[in-house]
Amino acid sequence: MVVVSPEEGYGPVDPRAVVEIPKTNLAPDMTPEKGMMLQMQTQNGQALPGIIEEVKAEVVVVNFNHPLAGEELKFDVKIAEIK
Repeated sequence: MVVVSPEEGYGPVDPRAVVEIPKTNLAPDMTPEKGMMLQMQTQNGQALPGIIEEVKAEVVVVNFNHPLAGEELKFDVKIAEIK
């Protein structure tokens, strides 16, 4: 088994990547729900996916951390052949 620590994998959870976004910044026909994925863009046009963690009256709380951030990754590996 190969174990990859969070620091070597997707990194630790960054609390700065959990932000409140005004609902007015969302598409007018969108009904935000917890667990829904949003696709935002950085100022330089790079796609930035996030998951809604909470819906409040005026804002949505969105987590832009990778879903596997903070997780220890474990892989079962079988070497089939060595050349």
